[in-house]
Amino acid sequence: LLQSSSEAAKLDSNYVYHFCVRESDTSSGGLFMFNVGTLFSAKLYNEAGRYLYSNATEGDYPDKVYGLYNCRFDVSNDVCQDCIKVAIHTIVTNCTGAKEAIVWYDQCMVRFCNSSFPSWLETEPSVALLITINVTDPYKFSNILAQSFSDLIQNVTSRDFEYPAAAQMVNASSIDKLRTLVQCIPYLSKSDSNICLRGAVAQIPNCCYGKR
Repeated sequence: LLQSSSEAAKLDSNYVYHFCVRESDTSSGGLFMFNVGTLFSAKLYNEAGRYLYSNATEGDYPDKVYGLYNCRFDVSNDVCQDCIKVAIHTIVTNCTGAKEAIVWYDQCMVRFCNSSFPSWLETEPSVALLITINVTDPYKFSNILAQSFSDLIQNVTSRDFEYPAAAQMVNASSIDKLRTLVQCIPYLSKSDSNICLRGAVAQIPNCCYGKR
């Protein structure tokens, strides 16, 4: 994929984190990484112009690559595709030789692995992004935040959605608005989605109490 500097700059501020898993046996790393590039540039990138989530494979064992992307449900297909392009560049550049990797941006995530993705819940790797802006009433804010997330999780895990996600805007104070959003990978069951989302929300007081 060709990437302009303006495209990279546009999404650079939305970068969150990337995580790579490297193994001691890298004898087939060259072909494996070639398959990673082919998978994302020839298959998943094109899918991002039409769908907000997709997965695919490329190559044969032992160099077979399993890959997926998941865009935020409230972005357009064009924004999704732009995010995937930048994420692919990041993951290929920073995770050369890795057998498994994931990169998060605010609008999308991209992941590849040398084995099929499990259909059950995975809670690692994970990352919390803290924005260090204090709220005036942490206790009240935390209660409003917890209730908002509880409502969204109930909504997402009690009905069938093409993309299991929801967002809402609530009043955090007389002048402040609070926007909350939850989203899961589409292949997760409702039960696993519920466990995952509630587990993530439970971590918020540990990392981000009194912040917004």
